[in-house]
Amino acid sequence: MSVAVKLIGSGKFRPFRNLWMLEELGIAYEHVPAKPHSAESRANPGFPNKVPSLVVADEVTLFESAAINTYLGDRFRSAAVPDLVPAAGTPARGVYEQWVHCGMAELDAQALWIHRKHDALADVLAPRDPVATETARKHAAAVVRVFAEALAGRDYLVADHGFSAADILFVHCCNWADSIGWAATWPDDLGPDLHAALAAYLDRCRARAAYARARALP
Repeated sequence: MSVAVKLIGSGKFRPFRNLWMLEELGIAYEHVPAKPHSAESRANPGFPNKVPSLVVADEVTLFESAAINTYLGDRFRSAAVPDLVPAAGTPARGVYEQWVHCGMAELDAQALWIHRKHDALADVLAPRDPVATETARKHAAAVVRVFAEALAGRDYLVADHGFSAADILFVHCCNWADSIGWAATWPDDLGPDLHAALAAYLDRCRARAAYARARALP
């Protein structure tokens, strides 16, 4: 029996991570392309007016994009779909969790969100603060270096496992950084070899059919 799955949130924001995951899983779902502070966004059980929210009928309603993807990978694991989230208790799951938590804590929260708060949405969320945003940019470059060093010589973040939801999170963070001009400094920040490895990785992930389908959604 099919399970009713609904994702609330526009792909122009963090819900893109979840749309990409759902497209990779190949399961049926309803997409409500709501923006923050819309009527639909109030479904968020923790932070009304924020997106995304995932509603799985008669089971659970979740917020936080990375947690949603881990849940989806566990809940809809099947023989037909490669494991986008490694099985609990395995070494690969530990490495997966490491990169997901690092991406959320160090790159999303401590860098990209600082830019949004003190630059992109300045005077709405917080005062404009060029020092804070430049510090965040430098921190993002340092964190991206850690990811790039790990990717040197491998195709994806979780070695010997393959593409995973950790890659979905990191690629989206890189897209976000590129959209605000931060990625322009990475050739100098990383050096030619690491930057080439990162660029090849991003091209590989962005070439996936599910990525293209998710990008086409509102």
